[in-house]
Amino acid sequence: MESCSIINYLIDIVDTKYICTSGKLASLYILNKLFLKETRTNLLVKCLNTELTPALLTMIDSGLNKVNDPLDTVCISVAMEILSQFSKLPVCSIQCLITESVFLKLLDYLNSGSNFYQFPSNAKRELTEICEGKQLLGKVKTISMATEPLDYIHRHTQHKLKRVPDKIKVCRLMDTQREEDLDICQHLINKQLAWPGSFPGEVVNDTDDWENIIVTQVLDGCMFWGQVGENAIKSVFDIQRQLNDIEDHVQQSNVLVGDTVVVYGEIMGSHCFLRAQVLSCDGGRVEVFAIDYGYTLKVLDRHVFMLPEKLNTKFVKRKISLCSVDGVSPPPYDESLSHNAAAILVNLCKQSVSAGELLEKLDGIQIIKNVLLECPKPKVTAQVLTILLNLSACYGMVTTIVKAGFLEILIDMISSYCERGSEDEVDSLHATNDEKLLLARCVMCLSNLISRNLETRSQFYKQQGVDKINELMIKVERNDPLYYFCVKLLRVYLGNYQIKSVPEPTELQNSKNDKIAQRRTCPKNKNSPDQLFNDEFDSDSDPESQNIHGKGCSSTPVPDNIERSQGYYLGERLNIYDDEQHELCPQKYVKGIHVLSFAKHVCGMLNTGHGGTIYFGVDENSEVFGLELTRDEKDRFRLGVDQHMFSKISPALLHSQFSIKDVPVIDSNTGQSVPNHYVIEINVRGSKGSIYTMIDGACYYRFGSDTCKISRQELRQLIVLEDETSYCTDIMKLLREKQQLIQELRLTDTPLTP
Repeated sequence: MESCSIINYLIDIVDTKYICTSGKLASLYILNKLFLKETRTNLLVKCLNTELTPALLTMIDSGLNKVNDPLDTVCISVAMEILSQFSKLPVCSIQCLITESVFLKLLDYLNSGSNFYQFPSNAKRELTEICEGKQLLGKVKTISMATEPLDYIHRHTQHKLKRVPDKIKVCRLMDTQREEDLDICQHLINKQLAWPGSFPGEVVNDTDDWENIIVTQVLDGCMFWGQVGENAIKSVFDIQRQLNDIEDHVQQSNVLVGDTVVVYGEIMGSHCFLRAQVLSCDGGRVEVFAIDYGYTLKVLDRHVFMLPEKLNTKFVKRKISLCSVDGVSPPPYDESLSHNAAAILVNLCKQSVSAGELLEKLDGIQIIKNVLLECPKPKVTAQVLTILLNLSACYGMVTTIVKAGFLEILIDMISSYCERGSEDEVDSLHATNDEKLLLARCVMCLSNLISRNLETRSQFYKQQGVDKINELMIKVERNDPLYYFCVKLLRVYLGNYQIKSVPEPTELQNSKNDKIAQRRTCPKNKNSPDQLFNDEFDSDSDPESQNIHGKGCSSTPVPDNIERSQGYYLGERLNIYDDEQHELCPQKYVKGIHVLSFAKHVCGMLNTGHGGTIYFGVDENSEVFGLELTRDEKDRFRLGVDQHMFSKISPALLHSQFSIKDVPVIDSNTGQSVPNHYVIEINVRGSKGSIYTMIDGACYYRFGSDTCKISRQELRQLIVLEDETSYCTDIMKLLREKQQLIQELRLTDTPLTP
């Protein structure tokens, strides 16, 4: 009872508005320590359903606007830690946290478009020091003004910008006047004054040409007024010359807001005449906007003059442009709060499937994607990747994640770390512990996506995912947990292409039509026993996505000793497709066969350890047409194959490792052989553990229907993985047999009678 009273008292302090921040912080700190020491969940559940939870959420909401007092930031951080402990409770207890209002608050800590993300004040100082008043080079793209860019401008300039044009120019700036060229964007990111990112809005004009840019005035939010392009710079110079040449400027009487006038004022450190537009008039002082420089300045009314007609904006357009530095976005004012908010979302998405659905509904998938693309902080990125990891564990979310383009993002992140380091340090990974955690999360997410979607496995292969994982494994020590996650990923990838044994026919069919029917196309039922590839996950109906595992499921060809001695029927569609052990070569004549391509396929099949068969005279659709060969050509073809097996592949193949058959093609109407037309079958027998290369040292491996060039190191990794999978299968089989024998012994064991 006494401890409950203390806890209630602490909760009351947190919930009371009139208690100072330090008092609330002390109460939160004590509560957090009590919750951490609590071994049972009763206390957490009880406190979750009190006034404490709304008080915590109110504190978290207040943190979305920049907090000036460091104590407030610490208070919000401790509140998030307590909420994180609540989020680990069983799903039935945390339903009050799985709401739109809670998720919107947490997502705003990750959303670069929220008020939580602001450029620090020293970003403007730094940009002013390196840019203002200087001529730079820049690549410029134009964005039309709409709701999103307008909100961005007002938010980051604190609504100080009184005039917003209908377009903004986003510039990739370079200062080339230094000893070494300075990339302004990268400089701000390196100084931790900005994150990588992009200006919001629709690009209406983009160019790869470099433009001269004079930065006249730096604004908040990494924006500035600038004269963009050689024509604009020359025009301003000409306007200035004409205004200075006028001896007697006529004073403007009755100055009205909106008038375009000439004023005498200070611009970029010097006094001169310039064109301006009147913004306001107040007791002898006039506020104007310099339409060729971007400045807002105040001048005396006696320094306001009439604008010559020839320099009116109807004839000479304003030359100043509102610009923004390209490639940057505002950082959060406190990264630890972003990390803590992500931790709460991690727990909620882990505990509840509905939490993931709510996250998707609130555009959380896009927010996560933006963080992965923009956030330079590995610790925050790793936490956000953990949210994605929990989402990818749900079958219903995998398709959404893949369509959002996360597969390419994850592979690119892995690739960026693999490319670090000098050429002399190829075999070492340059990464901190936080970066290794990030990479581990990337690999684990890929494992989830690949294991739950056939199309994803195809995309993973096409985007060189296997190569990147093998490259990462080479750089990581074998005892590193990251190595284990890479191994697991490749096992998931390879383990989904297991060949099923197909029962052979038990008797010879007498009917010619029955013979053809036995080798028809693959049945559409994926559960058919004749299916060659077994996939325990989702099937893929998209033929484009089947490049890595064949052009469809197929059954094993009918054994030679039953039908092939009698021949193939012309136009017959075989039950054979391009896959790991079969290659169909559609050339109609011997002259169209490329020796090097043929040798690569042989090398790839040998390195899988399973071998395979190459067919000439069968097209891509598995229809028989026959390779046209005279008797002399057939003999030369056999001799040529023998020669290339010895001369093109190392180590050279023995005659016992391959065989060549020429099977006649039969006209199904007459039952007679088609003259000089054969299906050539070259069968290659694989051997486990051997590595075969081309004579030039290149190494190939058969991935599904593709023969790919890989390194020796990558091939060794694949051989090890297959051996491990095979050993695990054998061990599991022996364990099952052991259990079965134990049960049989128990059943047959009878007590001895005295």
